Amino acid sequence: MPSALETVLVPGGPIARLMGDDFEVRPQQARMIEAVERAMASRDSLLVEAGTGVGKSFAYLVPAIKRIIEHNEVVVVATNTIALQEQLLSKDIPLLREAFKREDGKEPFKAELVKGRGNYLSLRRLKMASERQDKLFPDEATLRSLHVIEEWAYATTDGTLSTLPQLERPGVWDRAQSDAGNCMGRKCPTYEKCFYQQARRRMEKANLLICNHAMFFSDLALRAQETGFLPKYQHVILDEAHNVEDVASEHFGVALSEGRVRFLLTTLVHPGRRKGFLGSLLVESGEQPLLERAMRTTMEASRAAEEFFDQLVELTGRRPGMVRIAGPGTIANQISPAFKELALSLKRLKDVALYEEDKFELSAYSMRAAAIAEQAELLCAQGVPGCVYWVETTKHETHGLRANFVSS
Repeated sequence: MPSALETVLVPGGPIARLMGDDFEVRPQQARMIEAVERAMASRDSLLVEAGTGVGKSFAYLVPAIKRIIEHNEVVVVATNTIALQEQLLSKDIPLLREAFKREDGKEPFKAELVKGRGNYLSLRRLKMASERQDKLFPDEATLRSLHVIEEWAYATTDGTLSTLPQLERPGVWDRAQSDAGNCMGRKCPTYEKCFYQQARRRMEKANLLICNHAMFFSDLALRAQETGFLPKYQHVILDEAHNVEDVASEHFGVALSEGRVRFLLTTLVHPGRRKGFLGSLLVESGEQPLLERAMRTTMEASRAAEEFFDQLVELTGRRPGMVRIAGPGTIANQISPAFKELALSLKRLKDVALYEEDKFELSAYSMRAAAIAEQAELLCAQGVPGCVYWVETTKHETHGLRANFVSS
């Protein structure tokens, strides 16, 4: 079977005709194309280091597209930067689609940009947040951020964060984003209009998937639990691979940040104002004590979290910095028991919530609390073998020091 060099990237070939005077085959690019073709044919791994100007994206896209067309395979291309994704989707791929054009006029391949679920707007959740805004949001800044999302929702065509204006309080997006934990699936009244579901349907029809490194390794970590996001694929190309090690360690290690823990707690009950999700919740007749108990459990978890992260800050001498944790048991784990109890309390509350969509929200919050308890346990006991454990504190503009507990 003729190689890509013999059929596509040759003087007088389809790419040369499209590029005109800008066309040239560089020796390094030709060698890379041949190496990529061989690796794909034999299902081998290939590591390529090439300087600027070699034409790396063409050198892997041409054999990848040829493989897609001739063998009906699916290829994932993962990049580190948005700039490279935009170059691939707006410049390189359209040119190659034209170069590989079929005689019958049909698309030779389908390319799709794949984004993580949290990038997509949930119309149902935004509607719920809008209807309960007086009970959910504690101040004017958060309300202004909600109104920005509402105005943008009327105009957006893809429903992704890439077109959302900057928010005064970015955390408000959590109230409106698509989330696997509280997705109602086909029960959702906005299922057919759902931006995420539309993107997923497009992705499943595509055979050239473009994503970032974080998306790829997130999917890889989920596949270990048999819950991957990407469809079945035959080849993976990691561009800008010098960044891969850092991204992979983030997804295969364990991390617990003070910001994440506090965000969950203030989402449930905002201290001193009785606002937040639990304050907006309606329960069945006679079940108010269960709701009150969940609120108390949230406040108890908040006190446990404060003690836990204060302990971490002390380890770094109350200065921004990093300290390695030598062995298991160095850090007292107040947080796991408190968050296990919180997860259980939210799960019980789910059974008596008046509205169906609240049951899904409670399920998601319960899973978040349980995940925090489990991760704190793993970190304090150093339960993941082969990892290094450390505490890192950073300066926060309004809240002093923020602590992160990490293993990788």
